[in-house]
Amino acid sequence: MDVHNESVKASAAKQAELESSADSLAVYWGQLLRRFRESAGYTAAGLGLAIGYSASAVSMFENAHRVMTPETARSCDQILNTGGQLAGLLPYVLAADLPPEFKDYVRHERRARQILAFEPQVVSGLLQTEEYAEAVLRAARLDNIQRSLVTRMSRQEILRGEDPPYLWVIMEEHVLDKLVGGSEVMRRQIERLLEGAQKPRVIVQFIPRTVGAHAGLDGPLTILSFHEGPDIVYTDGHASGRLIVLPNEVATCSRTYDLLRSTAASPEQSITVMQAKLEELSL
Repeated sequence: MDVHNESVKASAAKQAELESSADSLAVYWGQLLRRFRESAGYTAAGLGLAIGYSASAVSMFENAHRVMTPETARSCDQILNTGGQLAGLLPYVLAADLPPEFKDYVRHERRARQILAFEPQVVSGLLQTEEYAEAVLRAARLDNIQRSLVTRMSRQEILRGEDPPYLWVIMEEHVLDKLVGGSEVMRRQIERLLEGAQKPRVIVQFIPRTVGAHAGLDGPLTILSFHEGPDIVYTDGHASGRLIVLPNEVATCSRTYDLLRSTAASPEQSITVMQAKLEELSL
């Protein structure tokens, strides 16, 4: 029993350390924003007007009560002439309070040349709209929804670069039936999926409702491939995720993904499925 108690105490202490480091980095970023703003001669209201926020929102950014999106941070860098420091530091702020396994995954995701994702329950995170993502996070009753939302949406920055990774996403078709956030939010989400599916480096497939057992019943998985080095896999669970690097386990996951691709409707058929669902929601 003593050993168990010590383990629990150590785990709690580690969690407190992670939260403290995350908060400290966010506080530092906020202080940096304030210094840049004051050096440039802007009031909180003046900067807020320039970036489309209220003075109170700017104060929340500076006091680490709220986190900026990468797009807003880039605007601040331009307005305040910071040389890109705010946007450059922001990914570290956002990643600081992620669970260790997922923090490692996000770091690898940013350098991946190809991402193969399977998601059975919700739209894949890299293709979620902000409204849809917020509805998913609210359903999970997270403590800091705003920071989690910005973190999730900031990951999509990799798809907007000059050389984005190839993204292949497979989902269960019933994902389209769930009115996450309501019918209007879902309609815009499907529009976003259709827009993504038209891009040359993005493929979207759905496993038909009529399919029973399939290779992905164990849950979500993502396979990352790189310009150099072996593939890695991330599997997600309720409490934590797992980063898989052992070659034989990665190979097993790759075979699973190949089976899912063969089970899913073709990309062209999947577009038709999305268009039909969009029409249904537009009635």
